Amino acid sequence: MNRPLLKLAQVRRPRLKKCRAPDCTNEFEPKRIGQKTCSVKCAIAFMRVEQAEKNLRVIRAERQVWRAKNKTLGTLAQETQRELNKWIRWRDRNDGCISCDKPANAPGQWHASHYRSTAAAPELRFDEENIHKSCAKCNDHLSGNLVEYRIRLIEKIGLARVESLEGPHEPKRYRAEDLVQLRKEYVARLREEKNEAPSD
Repeated sequence: MNRPLLKLAQVRRPRLKKCRAPDCTNEFEPKRIGQKTCSVKCAIAFMRVEQAEKNLRVIRAERQVWRAKNKTLGTLAQETQRELNKWIRWRDRNDGCISCDKPANAPGQWHASHYRSTAAAPELRFDEENIHKSCAKCNDHLSGNLVEYRIRLIEKIGLARVESLEGPHEPKRYRAEDLVQLRKEYVARLREEKNEAPSD
């Protein structure tokens, strides 16, 4: 009666595992759960490698924190602009190019184009009324389409608001925390609006 059980026990021997120590190619039969190496010597070598990798992860994490805390205003402004541009393209997803007749459903890359450039009016860099969806061609060669941009912008937001963009403005001084907060707001806003949008 016991022979089948003995036979089954003989068949179910632990499978061989490959030693995880560096430079060891041995295969071994584990004596305990979770055993990763074939010998004490290999276990020590493996632990040293694991500790070195853990230390490296800690150093990298600390470096990332330091870089995040020490970003320049220029870098923070670029990151904020990137998130704002994503939101602009989402806001105008059903609109065609602000500077030409390219329709909204046309293939190709779409940009977020400033009516008044960041060089000409840095205080309007993050003004939503100053930024609208544009095809890549028009955004790259906006000087040739600025008249069309203005005509279509008047149709979109009205003459008074366009003239307000064209008028004088108080300079804006953004602190690092202002830019970080603004970027977070646009990330959250885009996520929220996408979640609330009806599915097609």
